[in-house]
Amino acid sequence: MLSRLTGPRRDAARCLAFVLALGLAGQSASAQVNEADRLQRCVNNREALAPILAELALTYDDQQIAQARQVLRVISQLGNALRVAIEEHRPERVREYLGRIQEAGRAVAVICNVLDAGCPGRMANVIQQRIDESVAMRPWRQTLTRRYAEHVNNLTALRCDQAANTTFTIAGTWTGSNGLTYELSQSGNTVGWRVNSIAETGTVNVSGRSVAASWDGNWGSGSARGTVSVGPGGIANRIVWDNGVVFSR
Repeated sequence: MLSRLTGPRRDAARCLAFVLALGLAGQSASAQVNEADRLQRCVNNREALAPILAELALTYDDQQIAQARQVLRVISQLGNALRVAIEEHRPERVREYLGRIQEAGRAVAVICNVLDAGCPGRMANVIQQRIDESVAMRPWRQTLTRRYAEHVNNLTALRCDQAANTTFTIAGTWTGSNGLTYELSQSGNTVGWRVNSIAETGTVNVSGRSVAASWDGNWGSGSARGTVSVGPGGIANRIVWDNGVVFSR
């Protein structure tokens, strides 16, 4: 149809086609950048969960506080029985009570490293301290719980549980900070690499912006994990590995 147009009409049609082509290219680049942003946000939300969980692990929630108080009662009863068994020189009962005391403590993550007559008292002191701290930390724990839920909701909204679809490629020639040149070939989320100078071959698995590599060659074998940086247009331009090597191109 365009071949039949002449003069201004043909020029206008060509201009329109060019603009449309630019628009499609822009949409493709934008989609790549948006996907890279989504993957980074997934990483950020996952990383935010770890310190929250670490703080939550230091205190008990209300249900655990009730359980810890019950464990205190059990340990107190077993501690009295333990003292009697020790006084009566009944080693089989001593072992039995110490075992039951350890079992009760495991329910609230408290055990004795040294099993002796002082075990129940030491465990009781730790458990009571954690109960007191947990009661005092209730408002902060509620805040942490809300933050945890927010990050989990973000992970769901961002579809972070779905298999990562790599929207950028790391195929091509990379220069390592170790002075080596790496040739990477990619098929989906699986990448092969080769370093001709040292007859090294390796494989890389890509998951979002995270990469895991293993290799073997004249310099020996090894493995590393890394993070991919993506520049404008969704083009991967840097990989930082946890062994200190940096790829760039």
